[in-house]
Amino acid sequence: MTISIRKKHYLQRVAATAIIFLNTSAVCFAAASAVPAAPAQTDPNASNMSGKYKLFAQSIPALPVPPKSLSDIAAFKKYIAAVNAYLDAAQKYIDASTNDLNVIIIQRNLAIKSANSVTNTYNAFLDANKTK
Repeated sequence: MTISIRKKHYLQRVAATAIIFLNTSAVCFAAASAVPAAPAQTDPNASNMSGKYKLFAQSIPALPVPPKSLSDIAAFKKYIAAVNAYLDAAQKYIDASTNDLNVIIIQRNLAIKSANSVTNTYNAFLDANKTK
């Protein structure tokens, strides 16, 4: 049972870290903007994904149901196996989601860098062609 408890705490830490990272990334994105402008409204329907993202509920086995009693050793062993299978599936989903997010963040950062480069080139062009 110690392994299961550790997995639970690990999953909680991973989820909390992901939330903090996403919030920090959003702040960094806003700070990276080179052109001061009114805050842009994001399109809630905008997506670069060609299909629907696989939801967590579609990726895991049924929730484990505890046995009625600890005295039924066979049922308890099945319960332990079900809990571990559930946690393994959850960890697999978390790992895959983290990998997906890392790719998305890298590509988003490339887009920001490219947009900033275009903006800097534009500003340099305007500065070089100011009427004196």
